[in-house]
Amino acid sequence: MSASSETKAAGDGLRWYQNPWVWGVIFGLVFIPLIRPLTRHVPAPPPVMGQLPVFSLVDQDGAPFGTEQMAGDVWVVGFFFTSCRTVCPRILAAMNSLQDKYVSFDHDVRLLTVTVDPTTDTPEVLATKAAEIGAQAGVWSFITGDEPEVRRLVEGGFATAMGEREVEPGGALLDIAHTEKLVLIDWQGRIRGYYAIDELGLDEVYHRSRHVLRERKELERAARRHGSISPEATRGDAVVHRFAALSAVPESCL
Repeated sequence: MSASSETKAAGDGLRWYQNPWVWGVIFGLVFIPLIRPLTRHVPAPPPVMGQLPVFSLVDQDGAPFGTEQMAGDVWVVGFFFTSCRTVCPRILAAMNSLQDKYVSFDHDVRLLTVTVDPTTDTPEVLATKAAEIGAQAGVWSFITGDEPEVRRLVEGGFATAMGEREVEPGGALLDIAHTEKLVLIDWQGRIRGYYAIDELGLDEVYHRSRHVLRERKELERAARRHGSISPEATRGDAVVHRFAALSAVPESCL
């Protein structure tokens, strides 16, 4: 018998636990999943780009909607008007796809759509549109109000465009210029980014909103450890005191 045949015969006679290849496979199956969380890169939350002013409008149900209603939550905001037939349907479709993902995966992110035609888009008109596209109550809100207040919020708060009403000779509304981008707002009413409504932009705002949500939860945990928010406090109680409490957390606690 040749030397190679003897080696092969010896190898064939090994029990499974004596085979180094078996232990290599077991090591890979057990050890790699254990170290994956340690090697996973979690991107930093997006930078703060601005601050929304205090505002007060109404939602599609005619209820007050403003700074107080946004406080404590992470929001993705879009702009449209109901008679728009160009870019607005794509904006609503993009936000609808985000709603599906946030709801399906139980991510606590809210959606907000601001009309740039408040003269036409009354709460009743917005409620009809919300029902038409399947906006879920408690997840997706539409807001309107007096035109000067809406313009102040859109231009001075979100720092986006809101054009004048362009009408046809017969008086029918032709267009109102506004941004196509979605705006990410954090739990303190701060602007955290502007995102396109194409596939790449939606993927980016989805993941960025989750980063901001994670940042909020980490700060809440730090605030509770620091004693700024009681562990027994309800979410409503925490929202009322969140801005002051989080600003009081020392950096050493984060």
